[in-house]
Amino acid sequence: MKRGDIIIQVRFPGGMCLLVNIEESQPQIRSKNGWADVDYPVLTVLHPEEGLIEDPSYYYDTVAEFKSRLKLIKNLKNECA
Repeated sequence: MKRGDIIIQVRFPGGMCLLVNIEESQPQIRSKNGWADVDYPVLTVLHPEEGLIEDPSYYYDTVAEFKSRLKLIKNLKNECA
């Protein structure tokens, strides 16, 4: 993922977002942003419903990752049918 990419939010409410910034690690001076070390990298994204937000990167996929995940689900569904 890089700044300017369209990415997919895989938590509620979901949807496509514009990746605005990536904060790779906790700042040296701890701020009151509420993020734990495990949350990094933290992304700043522009979401159509939520606006400009910060979120841990584990809630997002690239478009290619998302398509791959959907393909896997479809294959599993076909195998179970």
